[in-house]
Amino acid sequence: MAGYMTTFKMNRLWRNMLFFAPLLLLFAGCTKEEISGRSIAGGSMSVLLRPDPVKQVTVKSIAAGVDENSIINVCAIQIDADGNVVTGSAGTPLITSYPYNDPDGKGTITPAADGLGGSLLIRADAQTSEVLFIANTAGVDFSNVKNKSDIAALVKSISNEESLVTNYNNANYLPMTGIWRPQAGGSNEVKMTRAVAKLEINLAFGSETVGDAFALSSIQVRQVANTMQYYRDPATIDIYPYPDLTATTDYAVLLYDGSQNSLDGYSDLEKKWGAFYMPAGDKCYGKILSAAEKFSWYLPENARGIGSAANQWEKNADSAPNEEAEYCTYLEIKGFYLTDGLVEEVVYNVYIGQNNTDDFNILRNRHYIMNVTVKDKDLVDTRVEEYTPQNYIDYTDNDSPWFVVASRGDGAADWQNPTVSQGWNIPTKAQMMVAYAYNYTDIFGTNILWLNEYNSTTRWSINMEIGEILPNDGSVGDVQSYQARAVKSYNGSDRYPYVQDGNIIVSRDENGGVKSDYIREGQWSPGENYNEQSADNKVAAKFEVAPFTVDDSENWIRRTWNEAKEYCENYTDPEDGSGGWRMPTQRELMLIYAINGELDENYRFRTTGGKDYSGEPSEEHPELAQHIYYWTGTTDGTQGNVNNAWSVCFCNDEQPGRGVLSGKTEGYGKTEYNFVRPVRDVE
Repeated sequence: MAGYMTTFKMNRLWRNMLFFAPLLLLFAGCTKEEISGRSIAGGSMSVLLRPDPVKQVTVKSIAAGVDENSIINVCAIQIDADGNVVTGSAGTPLITSYPYNDPDGKGTITPAADGLGGSLLIRADAQTSEVLFIANTAGVDFSNVKNKSDIAALVKSISNEESLVTNYNNANYLPMTGIWRPQAGGSNEVKMTRAVAKLEINLAFGSETVGDAFALSSIQVRQVANTMQYYRDPATIDIYPYPDLTATTDYAVLLYDGSQNSLDGYSDLEKKWGAFYMPAGDKCYGKILSAAEKFSWYLPENARGIGSAANQWEKNADSAPNEEAEYCTYLEIKGFYLTDGLVEEVVYNVYIGQNNTDDFNILRNRHYIMNVTVKDKDLVDTRVEEYTPQNYIDYTDNDSPWFVVASRGDGAADWQNPTVSQGWNIPTKAQMMVAYAYNYTDIFGTNILWLNEYNSTTRWSINMEIGEILPNDGSVGDVQSYQARAVKSYNGSDRYPYVQDGNIIVSRDENGGVKSDYIREGQWSPGENYNEQSADNKVAAKFEVAPFTVDDSENWIRRTWNEAKEYCENYTDPEDGSGGWRMPTQRELMLIYAINGELDENYRFRTTGGKDYSGEPSEEHPELAQHIYYWTGTTDGTQGNVNNAWSVCFCNDEQPGRGVLSGKTEGYGKTEYNFVRPVRDVE
């Protein structure tokens, strides 16, 4: 294909290459006809309207196809030097219509032998400076126009691609205009330029990652201008914005989704790709791309102007000119991407224009060719509209989790040998603590899930409804057929949560991260006796962990729950004396456990050393001197009263038959004694 090539990055989910080569199409037609009126020297003249040969591309959304080069009717309007319609000797405007050559041979346009236009005879008036030819506009009345401004004011409403064309004998023809200036010895060949643009897309897949695949589910041109001007002064073509818009229209979507209206060539991707954990009952269809798939549309002009993007990755709605993103024409591509056994549905938008950065102009008589190759999965381009995991759950909205969870479980599993599909794993405590911390109860329901920590008699589990984590001792029958739910490690562009400045746990920042529904935004003062089911039991977007000093008798002692709450509320920063501290929520403390190893030394929760083992076991609570439990501010609502609160064990000792109890999460009576570490929200 002639033209230049430019590499684009198409969207934030994967890396693509776009080759963009605009070509100017010269549309010309050919007719022959007489117009009554005063003649100039030489009398009637034969005028040839001739298009450059252009290979026709079938437009799938126009069933009958389009003849880009033929002319079926012409309106010839004679214009004087002042831009007014010339009036003949009889006082009649010199405006004449030329119909197509009728089957009985009485028509007034003679088609060219090669099918590229035709010819007509015209007699120009002595006052005629130019003749304006408007072709393929059957049914449009030009008889009342007085000047070129009136002609330019005639527009056609566009509701779909079919409304751009004129249909005749089950074929479609494009509107064209041309100007002829009658001069002695001058050329009688007139270039007829099409009043529309053509967009051609060659969509292919070319990833260098072995095993990756892409399937197209739909492609659609959206936000098309809803008006088309038949004639425009050639000097105004490059002036924008044009036209004035208060609304747009969407073209018909082309589907490969297995529905009644979908195109051929689609596959059931769950079966074709062998992807595990696809949503039960849902079908994932698309056309798996190997060779390039070609699409083509005709578009009305829509010149919105020059946007603010500094590079191709930023050409999106946010960089559209004049804050008119809702009027800029774009291509919406939906598909499914497979990599490392994970399937994502992707929606990404390509804004059309005369370059791949800041131009948002679609002009008549241009052929926009875009070769789009999906290359790789990446999230550095801002043109992704959304992506939806299909066979996994991602707790972030910017493709940056530590791990992902299978979108559906494997069902009941024996505690001794729960199994999941190849390439997936039984989750660790830390992973499911993170999953619970980010409010997955609406996804996991009341299921109790097996964890990967076990010995010959014990396997750990987590109750995803309430966040309780316990060892289950098979030697005493303390096991059930809980559920198996698979997880897979994940390498996103970043990683959330992360630790900032040694002691600030960040779940969401200005670049996104954990989905906003799963966290608590802004400053928060905990209420009294909220429980694990409360909306208050969430993780702050950013929260700070108080420092630990092993010799500080104030922060390294056990307290009752009420004493711990009062201590946190009165706590002040040892460096600057600032307050605003509180007890962590249940989910926050579970998140601290999962990310504890990334905190700096002076903020890490201790599991050994110091004065934590100084006490002796008591009959009232034998574990008191053996395990390092920390309070949360969240009441244990499973007990049916407000006298218990959730706690998490940061332990390194063992209990007979159960092993190391670190990570055990359970309710304690509020009059019992545990450690506490203050936290506070960070903006």
